[in-house]
Amino acid sequence: MFNFLTTQGILATRGGHAAAQRARRWGVVAALATSLLMSIWLSAGPVPTAHAFHEIQYCNTWLAPWGQPGDSCAANWGGGLYAAGVRSYTHSGCVSVLNSGGGLAASWKCTSGPNDLTYYLFGNDGVYRRGIVRNNAGGSNHVYGWYQAYGAH
Repeated sequence: MFNFLTTQGILATRGGHAAAQRARRWGVVAALATSLLMSIWLSAGPVPTAHAFHEIQYCNTWLAPWGQPGDSCAANWGGGLYAAGVRSYTHSGCVSVLNSGGGLAASWKCTSGPNDLTYYLFGNDGVYRRGIVRNNAGGSNHVYGWYQAYGAH
């Protein structure tokens, strides 16, 4: 009984034994090439994407009352930010971003009270930004400022 479901059976009906040998040979070559490409790809490690980002803390401290020296804390690093945020623990806190000249690039966005979080989100537009947080209360305030940046840092 002839099995038409095998590669050898199908090729043998179209061109004989030589065609079956060529098919096996190309099958082996394709398997080796695939194996080689997979090993190269796996040894290269993960491929970075445009949406890869990390979170970096820039301020986890007590700030002076609003309007006094020491009422804000800015990140030392800036760049293509994905997000900048603040979590305040004692009173309301605010977040904004600075431009490359050190001026505010967005209005202050404040939490509603203690143990609250607020943040800004940005597209990957290549604009330089640097996160800044400030106290929004008459008393000292414990705040945690963070940003998420595109790419590896």
